[in-house]
Amino acid sequence: MASAPAALAGLSAKGRLAAGGDADLVAFDPDETFVVDPAKLLHRHPVTPYAGKTLTGRVRQTWLRGTPLLEGESEAPVGRLLKRG
Repeated sequence: MASAPAALAGLSAKGRLAAGGDADLVAFDPDETFVVDPAKLLHRHPVTPYAGKTLTGRVRQTWLRGTPLLEGESEAPVGRLLKRG
């Protein structure tokens, strides 16, 4: 689910946990449920067909190149733009 899309996009440091890789990870709880609240969405236009619906599965923690990212820590992007080639 990670290595093939990364290879297709030509991103050799992505999609794997190995020496020389970026070590991007996510901890996902497949059983947690939540109700979608458009006011809490973290994107420019908080419009969604899922407003008020109960969904299952939630990202609990993310790591970017091995560094943990904390929810709401920064509004500025912390990654880097990836380009082919």
